[in-house]
Amino acid sequence: MNNGQHSFTIPANAQTLTWKYNKDGSVNSGSDTAWVDEIIITPTTGSGNGEGNWTSEIFGPSMLGRGEGIMHGFLHMDALVYPGSVFEWQILDAQTGAVVPGFERITGTQVDLGMIDAETHPLLRLKVHMKEAQGGGTSEIRSISHNGIIMKSFDTDPTSEGWQIQAGNWANGAITSSGTVLSNTYHVRSGFSSMVVNNSQSGAGVLEYSLDAGESWAPVGAQGRTSLNQPAFMVQFRMQSLGGTYTWNSFEVELVRTSVPDGLRMDVGLDGTPEWTLDRNGYGLLGLQNRLVNDEQWSTTSIEPAV
Repeated sequence: MNNGQHSFTIPANAQTLTWKYNKDGSVNSGSDTAWVDEIIITPTTGSGNGEGNWTSEIFGPSMLGRGEGIMHGFLHMDALVYPGSVFEWQILDAQTGAVVPGFERITGTQVDLGMIDAETHPLLRLKVHMKEAQGGGTSEIRSISHNGIIMKSFDTDPTSEGWQIQAGNWANGAITSSGTVLSNTYHVRSGFSSMVVNNSQSGAGVLEYSLDAGESWAPVGAQGRTSLNQPAFMVQFRMQSLGGTYTWNSFEVELVRTSVPDGLRMDVGLDGTPEWTLDRNGYGLLGLQNRLVNDEQWSTTSIEPAV
């Protein structure tokens, strides 16, 4: 199998598409490992109406194999949202099939699923709805992560998602600048304790991160792990010029999630009576205060329309 692009015509009445990768002696003959990536399936003229849905497999904290209760993670998509096309998605409760309240018809490419009560909705599905623009052209999803991985290939202009480029511009799948490039601010309700970075750049630039909304910045290596002194719940990244021009080709970071204590108690003398405790209604996780006084995470209130 050689590198390149291939297209296939699928009958309009086809209900199932199966992709098979066949490894033979012409590819990595000395290895048992191979992979296929960058596969994009889109409707074309003559096959359907250019509109469709995709629903993911079931996912949730209990399927991570960590043996402890943690929140849902941060969901991020590396996607091209084509102008004029329909790109929207929602989160479903995997047990009931119903939409999780507040997570319907989302049009952005990221959301912190930690806002979802994992006790009420322990297992989820992601459902995507896409429709090509009038005259052709449809959105594409390159990657999806729901456990703290943020990937940006820069195939599309990141300023359309809120990134800021100073003293430079985006073109041809890369950012070139002699100033500062600021990422979005990413909020991770479940917390993270380290960052694993895989960054591709060239020229006079240094990658930095901030955990306090830009009040202070610290350098982070272009490759490898950075451990934090304590769990963090938000982060922003920036590329800073060292006195020249740099080119930023791609960005990937894994926010390695941590465990936040729940029901913390201190028992002096081990007599079974805690002298200090957070194991009460309305307290929630240590440092988050994510419960209301009735011990619920959310409250629904009816609002009368303005006169």
